[in-house]
Amino acid sequence: MKSIFSRKFKINNKFAFSLIELSIVITIVSVVITSVIAVSITKINNLKVEAAQNRINTIYKAIGFYLTTNSRLPCPAPITTVKTSSSNYGNSAGSPGTCSESGVYTSVANANIVYGMIPVQDLGLGAEMAEDGFGNKLAYVVDKRFTSTSTFGASASNSGLMTVTEITTGGTQENTVEAILLIIGYGSNKSGAFNANSSTQNAASSDSNEIANYAVPVTDTTATLGNTFYSNVRTSNVFDDKIFYKTRNALVTDFNALYLIPCEPSATYNGDVIYGAYTMTWPSAAYGKVVSATGPSSGLCPTGYTGSVDKPTKKCGAYGKWQEGAISPCIANGGGAGGGGGGGGGGSVSSLRCNGGTSTTSGSNTVRTFTTVGVSSLVCTGSGTLTYLVVGGGGGGGGVDTDLDGGGGGGGGGGVKTGTYAVSDQAITVTVGAGGTGGVSDGSPTNGITGGTSSLGAAYATGGVGGRYGGNNMGVGGNSGSGDTTAKVRGEAGTCIFHVGSYLYTHGGGGGGASMASDGNSGTTLTTIPSHGGGAGAGGTSNSITGSPVVYGGGGGGGAGGVNSGGSTSPVQGGGAGGSGGGGIGNRNNINHPGRGTNGLGGGGGGGGVSDHGADGGSGVVIVSYPTP
Repeated sequence: MKSIFSRKFKINNKFAFSLIELSIVITIVSVVITSVIAVSITKINNLKVEAAQNRINTIYKAIGFYLTTNSRLPCPAPITTVKTSSSNYGNSAGSPGTCSESGVYTSVANANIVYGMIPVQDLGLGAEMAEDGFGNKLAYVVDKRFTSTSTFGASASNSGLMTVTEITTGGTQENTVEAILLIIGYGSNKSGAFNANSSTQNAASSDSNEIANYAVPVTDTTATLGNTFYSNVRTSNVFDDKIFYKTRNALVTDFNALYLIPCEPSATYNGDVIYGAYTMTWPSAAYGKVVSATGPSSGLCPTGYTGSVDKPTKKCGAYGKWQEGAISPCIANGGGAGGGGGGGGGGSVSSLRCNGGTSTTSGSNTVRTFTTVGVSSLVCTGSGTLTYLVVGGGGGGGGVDTDLDGGGGGGGGGGVKTGTYAVSDQAITVTVGAGGTGGVSDGSPTNGITGGTSSLGAAYATGGVGGRYGGNNMGVGGNSGSGDTTAKVRGEAGTCIFHVGSYLYTHGGGGGGASMASDGNSGTTLTTIPSHGGGAGAGGTSNSITGSPVVYGGGGGGGAGGVNSGGSTSPVQGGGAGGSGGGGIGNRNNINHPGRGTNGLGGGGGGGGVSDHGADGGSGVVIVSYPTP
């Protein structure tokens, strides 16, 4: 028996495990199982992170569609909304540009930053797209200026933006500034996140960088939240937040929405020194558009430059930045001197451009004419020489003493001044003189009024002198105004008054003088009865500045002599002819058809009166001409 027992014991001892061996096996199995579990958890977490990233990518595409449809970003939805109990989960009700509503937090440090959840309803996404893989709401942080169409593209909106900082393994910080939107996932530790099924916030993190990534509510619409956010902090064993961010430029590039950012007209934003030290400015323009300069000097090419157009043009480039240089530039002058007269070959192209008056062309020249009485300006950019003609206002014709019916003197023609004027980036004052008013014909007759002076800068021509009233003092034509030469002498009336029987005959008024021409003519001397017409006004000055010869500043014709016959209908000699160049015709005296002489034109003197007032002189004129660039 003993031997048998002994054998069995030995057999069992041979095939059994000791307690030590069993403990080792158990330990190994535990380690393996723990490792498998750890790997599985890590893998699961990684899958959740990957799923969250895929959701963020989908959210971003939806934001891009929203942007191109609405020309702005959406406001956040309230992050305190609970998925299981609210139909408004992921619905933004805040007004664009403010995003103010309960559960959307405005930073107390930077009022432009608002914090909430993904507005999935606005984006047309399902509720689950608002969450990461750990049951938390993804945070959506945006600069509210980009939720408004009026400020999305404004340059002022692209400052004071959010900064995203990445900390490398060695502790080096790498900053990305100008972020306008963030999407934040709070990782597996869930610190600071809002659970999808809760309106309250998870416990705070022990990591200062994670704390910077979430809002700490102060009221239901404000929170403690900084301007700097952290992503991929590799120096921390706690930090596991993931931040997706975009700058404005990256956002509009991703969705081909460069048109949302115009180039602005602010001088500090788009001033462009392209012609030496000359700074051009441009009007607001959409991306890709070409516009003409607006300043200085109305955007015209500066001194020393010209071009195929009056103004240089420029193109608005990407991100609200004007492209360097000009599309249609001003070209620097160059080459040798041109010939005289019509201009020789090889001369420099004129850089002179002017605005003001009425513009016409004559051959290769631009002509600008000023005829409106009063003061205005000729604004020129560039350098060059103007050719000018300045004509003063014509004098008014003289009235007449109606008791004697003698003809009033014709008004003198306006003075005429011609010459050249060197200009360089300047505004020149232009004055057009008014024509003188005709004198009164009644028992207290008056002389015609002298015309006004016309001028171009320092060059001027005075107005013609008004004609003297007629009657027993015999109307005398007015002197012309002074211009290039001394004023011509007035025409004179006859020297006597003749009685023939019961009739009293008076001589016609003398014609007005005209600058650069002959004197006015005297009224006719009585040789036969009736024979006393007014003297013709002197001819004015011919000038071809407009391309064709035109006569300016003619003297007014003298008024006709009269017959005081107590109702006689006998016709008498007519008034004197107006001088060529706008001189008015003197009034012819027919008892049955009294009236004024005709008004002057282009600086011409007014015709003398007889039984009505003297006629008004014509207003002056200023004309300039210069080579068309």
